[in-house]
Formats: sequence, structure tokens, C-alpha cells
Amino acid sequence: MPTALAIRALMRSRYGLALIAVRDDEMAAPANGIDTLKVKVAAFAGSAFIAGSLYTYYIFHVGPDSVFDLDWMLLPLMMTVVGGTGGLLGLILGAL
Repeated sequence: MPTALAIRALMRSRYGLALIAVRDDEMAAPANGIDTLKVKVAAFAGSAFIAGSLYTYYIFHVGPDSVFDLDWMLLPLMMTVVGGTGGLLGLILGAL
């Protein structure tokens, strides 16, 4: 529940609105003063940091046998396919 509240707060912030604008219409976002490259790079770097940190915490060490396991590589893809990318409810259902 705290994660869902944090995501909701993020999406209502100025940065979250920039993320939504870039997602919905990448061509119109610069007309509203949004630097699309900056938003995309920040989103990629932030999500990579969170994913790497949580995975390292889960495994307690990072080794090639744990990182390149096929099950762990396909799991996020399957979560996205099941839940979709449009809304918060779909993401929660995909993670279950």
C-alpha cells in the first residue's frame, strides 16, 4: 500500500505530469516546455536504479548465475503483458 501511495504522489507531481505528457504525446510535450530527452533519461535511470537495488537486496549478491537466469529475465515482461502499461491498477494486478 505505501508503494501505491508513493506512485500516486509521483504521478500527481510536476515530474509525474511530465512523464504522462511524454507518454501520451511525445511530439506535443516540447510545446508545453518539457524536455523529452531529459524526462526519458531520468525515468530510465531511476527505474534502473530501483530495480537493481531491490534485486541486489533480494539476492544479497550479484553473480552471473543469478542475473542471467531466464525466469528472472522474463518475469518483468510477463508482468507488463498481463497488467498493461496504462494505469496503476493494471500494474498492481500484473505484479500479483
